[in-house]
Amino acid sequence: MIDLTTGLAITSEDIVRALGSEPPSFIKDKDNKVEFAFGFPNMMYTLWGYVCTYRSFPSQSAFVGYYHLVHEEALKEYDKTAVSARLLRSYPSLAREIHFFQLVKESNAFNDVSYCSYDDVEGGIDFKVMMGGNTYNILCYVETPRALLFRKKKDFRHMNSILNAIEMPLNLTKGKKIGNWIVYDEAQVDLLLNKVINYAWVHYKQHPLELLSS
Repeated sequence: MIDLTTGLAITSEDIVRALGSEPPSFIKDKDNKVEFAFGFPNMMYTLWGYVCTYRSFPSQSAFVGYYHLVHEEALKEYDKTAVSARLLRSYPSLAREIHFFQLVKESNAFNDVSYCSYDDVEGGIDFKVMMGGNTYNILCYVETPRALLFRKKKDFRHMNSILNAIEMPLNLTKGKKIGNWIVYDEAQVDLLLNKVINYAWVHYKQHPLELLSS
């Protein structure tokens, strides 16, 4: 697999600046043809396409504009406003996930932190951390009815249970605010570290001091 993050000088602060450059914008329009489209161009792949092309993280409006540009042919049969509405709703979770990945990576709390877009899109694994010789699969989502429903659909779609899965739900009332955006913060990185340490103790009998000194 290609690690899209290799060589990209994107930091968590770059993502924060992109989010803070404009307030969230949403459109109420919904079209079932768009919402349940089979083979709809993948948003996460497209977001990483922007990052790799422009070597920067897009604002919400830049992401929507780029998506329409690169998928113009594939989107001809769909209502443009309805497509934009779906993209605008999805952007916060996409940005939040990548920001948390970067935040965890920058913390140096783990032996390794890695991201693979294929594992994310096809396997439901948002990113991975390694500690004490074991790899842990991190699952991020927010605690809203829509997000929890999406998480259930994602789990059902991938069917196979994810080994060494560490769930990281985010209560939007407790996240870090950037204007009207909400992202994970350093406290969530600490929580992730504690969850991994507890998991390693229960499942691998690895003592916390052994992990922290590795």
